[in-house]
Amino acid sequence: METRSLELYFTEDVVRTDSMAYREKAHLLLPPHGDYNRFTAVCTQSETRFFITSSSAAGLRRMENFFLRVYRAASKQTEEPPTPVESLMVVERKRIRPPRFEYFPRLVRNILDLTYVAGIEDLIYEVTLVSGMRLGGRIGFHYYIEVGTRDPAGLGQVAGYLKNEIREFNGGTGLRLKIRKQARFQDNLFSDPIFLMNVLRIPAERENPE
Repeated sequence: METRSLELYFTEDVVRTDSMAYREKAHLLLPPHGDYNRFTAVCTQSETRFFITSSSAAGLRRMENFFLRVYRAASKQTEEPPTPVESLMVVERKRIRPPRFEYFPRLVRNILDLTYVAGIEDLIYEVTLVSGMRLGGRIGFHYYIEVGTRDPAGLGQVAGYLKNEIREFNGGTGLRLKIRKQARFQDNLFSDPIFLMNVLRIPAERENPE
């Protein structure tokens, strides 16, 4: 399956997530049936770079439109972004009832900040969205997160911080995340793609402390 990637650039000094704009355009993040979309942040001590990747031209175009409209981003065609040598997978626990959306901005920001807080070089944060067929022939979606490094020696340190962040996240929102070895397709975990805002977004360069 051929993949296509773009690197994102931002035209504003401070990048912020507008929840109203995100809600209005979040459907653009969802991949066409049978495809996947991926958001990647690659963090070093000196910079954080953001990429979007899709298994289809249509999926990449929709993701690009989302970031152009919500964050006023510019984009440039690029090779596929770096992938972690070793990573931890984070998935959402299956729900019994639909949760109420609560915005929890610290999850993504604190994970990406591990490069500074813990001195971890080449941290990679990926969110992959996959579409598939649900029971009854309807199209469903699920997502999974991978947090990893280019240096396997740093993964143990990442695991400790990640478990703490997930614990805080689970206590502060209606969603429940967990670390597991592999992702399994589950029926439409987010009836409203606004739920992606807690895991797939550009963290502000300067945010009020939580």
